Amino acid sequence: MVTKSDIIKSFKELGIESTDILLVHSSLKSFGKVDGGAETVIEALKEVVSDGTLVMPALRQRNWENAYKDWDINNTPSDVGLITETFRKSAGVLRSNQQTHSVCAFGKHAKYLTEAHSTGKPRYGSFGPYAFGYNSPWERMYELGAKVVFIGVNMTYNTFKHYVEQKVANDILDKLSEEVRVKALGELDLFFSGGSVYFGHSGFKVQQFLEEKGYIHYGKCGEATLTMYKIKEYVPIMEKELFEKPTFWLNETGGEWVERYKKLL
Repeated sequence: MVTKSDIIKSFKELGIESTDILLVHSSLKSFGKVDGGAETVIEALKEVVSDGTLVMPALRQRNWENAYKDWDINNTPSDVGLITETFRKSAGVLRSNQQTHSVCAFGKHAKYLTEAHSTGKPRYGSFGPYAFGYNSPWERMYELGAKVVFIGVNMTYNTFKHYVEQKVANDILDKLSEEVRVKALGELDLFFSGGSVYFGHSGFKVQQFLEEKGYIHYGKCGEATLTMYKIKEYVPIMEKELFEKPTFWLNETGGEWVERYKKLL
């Protein structure tokens, strides 16, 4: 039986500090039996970052085709696990206003992280212009140096990989001449309309790469493996990798697109 004190102890041993911004991807069943279920996990994590901020994804994955038609910030559920949905409905938790890649947050930076998701400068991408825009929680978590922990799941479920993909693509677009940029955008439109929702690099492949480099930290709680990385380390190294070796990391169409247009910068 996993208890609240077990979770607190495991996260502290992993290197999580009270002032951290902590983004958690999770599988409740991976723990085995938890005394008190999802609520216990949430209360334990709040206590671990008592002077910081607890963040969880509240992504839309089911009924994807209607994501921009029936979005309701207060009632659209999180589709990425019971812990995230329980957290979404908890007192004092704030949610960002974006149809596909919202987050929920509690604590010191919750308002700042969630308040402006669908505003400001957009980033072009298959999830819409603001999913990973310049005012998105994803950008702001990177800016503030958050830590990311996976409970019982590997980095296949790492949402920050999409942030890096779109960051690389948009950094290229921003540096192209207007004429070339129109052509490049047209190719991306065809790519996305063909059914590919992102360039598509493997989160698990990234995990293996970063583990070899010493950027991944592991822990254990109950039956669950805890996997942690620091965003300030993760984003720059993977941005560099995707830009310099796009055909190694990205799927064929995305890799060729980056390779073709980076030569024109």
